[in-house]
Amino acid sequence: MKEMKIIKSIFILSLMSIWLPAQAQITQNVKGTVIDKESEFPLPGAEIQVVSNGKKFGTVTDFNGEYIIKNVPIGKIKIEARYVGYNLQSQDNIALDAGKELIINFYLSEQINKLNDVVIKVKKKNERTAFAVASNYELDAKQINMYAGSLNDVSRMAMNYAGVGSNDDSQNSIVVRGNNPNSLLWMMEGSSIPNPNHYSASGSSGGPVSMINTNTLGKSDFLAGAFPANFGNTTSAAFDLQFRTGNKDKYEYVGQIGFAGAELGAEGPISRKNKSSFMVNYRYSTLELFDKMGLDLGTGTAVPKYQDGSFLVNIPTQKAGKFRVWAIAGLSKIRFKTSEEGGDNLYLDYSNSDLQTYNATLISGLNHKYFFNKKASIFSAVSFSKLDQRVTFDTLNTNTNHYDNLYHDKIITGYTGLKSEFKYKKNAKNLFSVGSEAKFINLDMLMVTKTPSVDYENTVNNDAVLWGSYMNWKHRFSDKFSINTGVRLQYFNVNKQAILEPRFGLKYKVGEQTKLSFAYGLHSNIHSLLAYYAKHKVGTDGFEYANLDLKATRSHHFIAGIETQVASKLKLKTEIYYQYLFDVPVYHTHDTTYSIINAGYADAGGAQLFFGRLYNDGEGKNYGLDVTLEKTLDKGFYFLFTGSMYKSRYKAYDGKWRNTAWNGDFMSSLLTGKEFRFSSKSALHFDINLNYSGGRRYTPIDKNASVLAGEAVYDQTQVFAKKLPDYFRTDLKISYKLSGKHITQEWQLDFRNLFNRKNTFSQRYNKKKNDIEYTYQTGFLPVMQYRILF
Repeated sequence: MKEMKIIKSIFILSLMSIWLPAQAQITQNVKGTVIDKESEFPLPGAEIQVVSNGKKFGTVTDFNGEYIIKNVPIGKIKIEARYVGYNLQSQDNIALDAGKELIINFYLSEQINKLNDVVIKVKKKNERTAFAVASNYELDAKQINMYAGSLNDVSRMAMNYAGVGSNDDSQNSIVVRGNNPNSLLWMMEGSSIPNPNHYSASGSSGGPVSMINTNTLGKSDFLAGAFPANFGNTTSAAFDLQFRTGNKDKYEYVGQIGFAGAELGAEGPISRKNKSSFMVNYRYSTLELFDKMGLDLGTGTAVPKYQDGSFLVNIPTQKAGKFRVWAIAGLSKIRFKTSEEGGDNLYLDYSNSDLQTYNATLISGLNHKYFFNKKASIFSAVSFSKLDQRVTFDTLNTNTNHYDNLYHDKIITGYTGLKSEFKYKKNAKNLFSVGSEAKFINLDMLMVTKTPSVDYENTVNNDAVLWGSYMNWKHRFSDKFSINTGVRLQYFNVNKQAILEPRFGLKYKVGEQTKLSFAYGLHSNIHSLLAYYAKHKVGTDGFEYANLDLKATRSHHFIAGIETQVASKLKLKTEIYYQYLFDVPVYHTHDTTYSIINAGYADAGGAQLFFGRLYNDGEGKNYGLDVTLEKTLDKGFYFLFTGSMYKSRYKAYDGKWRNTAWNGDFMSSLLTGKEFRFSSKSALHFDINLNYSGGRRYTPIDKNASVLAGEAVYDQTQVFAKKLPDYFRTDLKISYKLSGKHITQEWQLDFRNLFNRKNTFSQRYNKKKNDIEYTYQTGFLPVMQYRILF
């Protein structure tokens, strides 16, 4: 009886400990900066107003354009920034949580006609995309955490944009308007960087797990074509990422455990006097952690083992400008060992095989920004990256019962980058920028492959330099009409090719609700260094590098769009595009249907292989229609629908136009969610992601010829002519957020492929059964995550 009283007392005290803090009003600080959108110079004296729970809070920015509003009640808030002679800017339905100060930065546009006070509702704008007029998507890290199926991955988040998708559940490589995913340009803090994914193959742009931690991301942009002149060396798309700045006033922490890993992060002031700050985050593979604890989560013999970390140090000075030091580092390895029957692990279904991969990555940089005055500034950056990528693929010899080496590579690539950009805002109508950048590349490689049909070995240790200079000019005729022009000169020392690339774009606002846009660009993309240093036989024993004179692939981009605000919270955007690719590398003798456009499709995880001489005789074309219908978050409800109808075609040396490997004909997605807010301190979210797209392309296997050959033989008269069944997947995420006085906790349960649909991945030949089989994408997969901010 006494024990029951004790238990009852403890229970009542526990309820009181939860209930009593809830009675006190919980508040948090809102702060940020207000700067000129074009010149990026801070705007002192700007008025800031926050509305929370019907109450208004206000302040003005200081000499550095910074503001802070203290003790704002948590919950959904609206905030606006106003400055004389500039368009007012507003954001609403912003979540203010107890565990972390909210940072909202404003980028105000100066008015041409200063008689009217125009209200513009926007998200944070990346200053490096100030010259972009079409196919530019603004990325908010909060969206990544909110949308179902994104798994805290920026690439998987981008798959929900119009014209962007993927047909491989195991990878985050993205197909943009029918382009090869490997041509994606990654940028961090203004510098181009190599592939920032775990388990990446040389020459690729994606991987199974991203090293970009969303808890460290700030404003970011995704550009799907016709880029301004400051973006180079891509014919596909550009991901322009930036770290958020750590809190300069107080220390804050984040803890998180989920599918992507177990992690800890911290940020805070280094010196409150000079407003310097730091941010650091470390993550460790959850599956490896559980494996060490003796828990089996269904991956079989293959356990992904990886860890990564990132940091940013921000040092503003009064006279010498602002410095930012940053880095991303990661280690990853995995081993797939299968028996005769195969199916021993979740990821790879080859039988009698042993595949091992190892990756070590370091990406780092130092940035400096200096203002000569409020109109002129210079940005400088130094970056250094190193990738160590190794793959070993062995197959079991059933006669000797020993593993024979089928393929192995060791590829170490170093990158040193230098960049400088001068920006000048002459007046409200004219903005200029000129810049130059150089990337020094060192390739140290050993590659060996031995199959019944291929015996290939290559050793390389060479340097290369890619250099580019550019100029942009933006002219605003009025607040409704502007043009952007630019030109880029790119030079690659390996093939000694110089390319001049013009860029053009215009925007015109019709009335108050509709915007028209048009953009054109000539773009080029050098290839993987493995292609340039492929071996070509000379005589019986000699060899030479076959492709040192190989030209870059080039393409013309044309985009026209219309965007309409059909209601106060509902926006419709439509774009049509055409892309013509030329100087595309193809083979003349090895395979007359081959084009580098399809390189890397459905490979075994190793680096791209190139045999013999390539010629720039190929062509390609991508064209289509993208539609986006977006309802921004209002009263707890939002949706984002995107749909694309497109064609992706290529022509190889045989002169026939064919479907590329990436031509799915259509793709669509629907993101929607509803928030049920019980109070300002707690809320329950339901988010759904529906994906429906065309099936993967494939070349059918000739069964009779395969039986005779004892291995898969493909029908070369039908290269990528067939298509697997259409892809459909439903993801559901349920999350609950609870705020205390100083902490915010969030629990998430993400059901990937909720209805366990069997999406077909590929066709293969089983030589043991002398039959054709199909492999399938990931089935139903529940993913849990817990996050705490304090």
